[in-house]
Amino acid sequence: MSRKKKEERKTQKGKFKNKLCFLAAAVAAGTITTEDKKLYGGNVCTVRVTGVTTGNPTTLGSAPGTDAIACGDAAIANGMSAIATGKGSFTGYNKAVAIGENATALRESDVAIGAGAGLYNQGLNAKTLPNTASKTRGYNVIIGANAMVGDDNNTSVHTSQGIAIGGSGTTRDAGARKYGDSGGAWAKGDQSIAIGGDTIAEGHSSIAIGGDDLQKAAAKSVTYTLGSGSKTASLSTAMSDLAGVAPGDITSFNATKSGSGAVALGVKSISGDLSLAIGTMSKANKVNATAVGTGAVADLDNSVAIGGGATTANATGTQETSVTINGVTYNNFAGGSGTKVGDVVSIGKNGTFNRQIKNVAAGNISATSTDAINGSQLYSVAQTLQDRFKYVSINSTETGNADNKGALATNSIAIGPNASATVTSENAVVVGNGAKTTEQVMNSGAPTQWTKTGKNSVVIGNKASTNSEGSVAIGHEAKVDNTTNNSGSTIGRYKNDDNSTYMGTSLAQNNIYADPSYVGTQGIAIGANSYSDYQGMSMGVGARSKNLSLALGYFSNAEGTSSIATGVGAYAKGDNSISSGRQSSTISTGSVALGVAARGGSTADGGLGGSIAVGAASDATHEQAIAIGGITNANTATLEQGRGDNTQATAARATAIGANAKAQAESSIAFGTKASVGSAGTNAVAIGKDSSATVANGVALGSESKATTAAGVTGFDMADGRSNVYSGLAGTAKTANMAAVSVGDGANKTRQITGVAAGKEDTDAVNVAQLKSTNLKIAGNTTSGGADVRLHDQTLTVKGDGTYLTSTAAGNTITMELKQDVKDKIDNAATKKLDNLDPAGVQKIKDTTAWNVVANSGTA
Repeated sequence: MSRKKKEERKTQKGKFKNKLCFLAAAVAAGTITTEDKKLYGGNVCTVRVTGVTTGNPTTLGSAPGTDAIACGDAAIANGMSAIATGKGSFTGYNKAVAIGENATALRESDVAIGAGAGLYNQGLNAKTLPNTASKTRGYNVIIGANAMVGDDNNTSVHTSQGIAIGGSGTTRDAGARKYGDSGGAWAKGDQSIAIGGDTIAEGHSSIAIGGDDLQKAAAKSVTYTLGSGSKTASLSTAMSDLAGVAPGDITSFNATKSGSGAVALGVKSISGDLSLAIGTMSKANKVNATAVGTGAVADLDNSVAIGGGATTANATGTQETSVTINGVTYNNFAGGSGTKVGDVVSIGKNGTFNRQIKNVAAGNISATSTDAINGSQLYSVAQTLQDRFKYVSINSTETGNADNKGALATNSIAIGPNASATVTSENAVVVGNGAKTTEQVMNSGAPTQWTKTGKNSVVIGNKASTNSEGSVAIGHEAKVDNTTNNSGSTIGRYKNDDNSTYMGTSLAQNNIYADPSYVGTQGIAIGANSYSDYQGMSMGVGARSKNLSLALGYFSNAEGTSSIATGVGAYAKGDNSISSGRQSSTISTGSVALGVAARGGSTADGGLGGSIAVGAASDATHEQAIAIGGITNANTATLEQGRGDNTQATAARATAIGANAKAQAESSIAFGTKASVGSAGTNAVAIGKDSSATVANGVALGSESKATTAAGVTGFDMADGRSNVYSGLAGTAKTANMAAVSVGDGANKTRQITGVAAGKEDTDAVNVAQLKSTNLKIAGNTTSGGADVRLHDQTLTVKGDGTYLTSTAAGNTITMELKQDVKDKIDNAATKKLDNLDPAGVQKIKDTTAWNVVANSGTA
């Protein structure tokens, strides 16, 4: 800390000590006394101090609230921790603060600073305690002389969290002055904000920032630009010239006001409910209106005025859905049917202030677009029309339609020699030499008959014609000649089916159109020798699509109903199947083949389908099989001459994922590059590069692992041939009824299995820690507690007593025998005392005094 700051802090501490000393001296001298938790100092201050209980409070110049402070003549601090400072200042509830003469902070945590600053409560700054319902709805901030919050006209709504900042010498006490333009900032609405002298936030949740006075600003000299050049004049004159504001309005006093949920920002700005007014003297006095700019006026609901002097007066919105110019009607205008009176945006004032809109990006042009169009787009349209029209010419000596009377039907068009649109062909377009619409009576002479006309049709081409409503005929002698009461179209020579489209020529002969029987009802066929059935679509030379199907590509074929075939030679035979990619194919229902030469589906007709093949040359050729991957040696020769090393799932519900992965058994899974499950591996799993499973239910985990052990293998039992065996080692715990799980190849490639928890059940895996915990329980003539030995790191030792017996361990044998001196004594005793015994008897005695303990791998 710097020396200067230390001195400042020292000075502050000294001042604080002086204040404490002054207070203590005053109490000691009797000029300030304590009574009923209060300190009295005449007309100076009253403090209610916690812990003092004597005396009686007064009505004025008092602090009835606990821990409250009242300073000033007739100051009253009601409420806990309240502060009232200034003559006649008043607080009505806890934590309120009133500072200034007659300042009033009525509700909880209200803050009123400034002479006369306060809250309406049955009158301006009425010093009455708030009722129970309203006393906690405070948190208002009132700063400035005569600033105020709330309004006593609506006692059911108590203003809370309002902010009024700005003073005035005029008091809004009653009558016309209360609602006049002069007075301190007034936040009337709940959570409203008023900032500036003579501003009024009238509505709830509104914001008003500004004032009511432009007198001094109006006299300032400014230089500005008009259409006739620059001009120097007063600010008042500039506002009149540039924004159309009347001089009298500039010098008058008008408060800034905002409605409910609205914002008014600027001197004398006014906003209605939900509206926005920004700028000096801006006015958005209707609901949801927006006015931005000096003197801008938006006086219609939902209207927008942008720019100085901009106004929506005499600019009401109108519903525009069509227009007729020179006898031609243009209609189907988007967005015009719902236009309301106030749905307008004005950037000027008609006849006075007109503005160009610059830097407008090109808008979207479509039947439904409501974007603005810029000048370049209009120029492009005009230029394009000009280019088109200057190259339009008709050279003919024919007399038909030379008088421009070939279009006989309402709103019809006929262009070309002898072109005609018959009187019943409303809205028809006929272009070409001899092109025409015709009429034909159908079912003539029968009780039910109808007339075929070319109404709403398009006919383009030399001698092209139609008698079908809504039909299209394009091309030399193109003709739509339906015998049913339906429409159709043809691009080519001829067609006779309903609502269908055909484009292309026969491959056999140049300029000879294909047989029309190749296009079904409502079908579309594009390309030489293309074929489309009912509601099918074919695109490409030789492309073929059946009912509701799509074929895209050279000789692509979507044969199944609702199938899709995309790519050269792609073939989708199954209903609802998808083939995408050169030479890809799907055979059965619902199958998917994605990729060059990918195949999906059962190889037999009528398969259940549902297979998926993804990747070049991948095969999923059985029901619900999945093959995802491709070939490891992808090249053109491989695809042309054979399948190569490709991914295959060739059994029902088999899954092969990875390059050259193969799942050849039912419900098997091969996952990884060249992972495989053989045909005998039903339900088997091979996961990892070059992993394989060749037995049913086998599992191979890890690269190059092989699952070759089938079910039924009995595990090793170290107790075989013994009588004392563990009974749990039996059944499936001893003999597997499923194939083995392999993590290696059983020969040269092995893996440790790490992180194995100790098993509990008879069929759980055992970890090394469990093996290390195996011990041998031992017993003798007497056995103390813990008579056992761990087998992995402890030794079972058999000892003699050192006096008579000794032990020897060699190989797998422990020998117990008498010490030599003991044997000698026994021998001597037998010789001296047992002379009547023959040698056999002596040997028998010797044998009874020695024993062997033997343990080996065979017996114990």
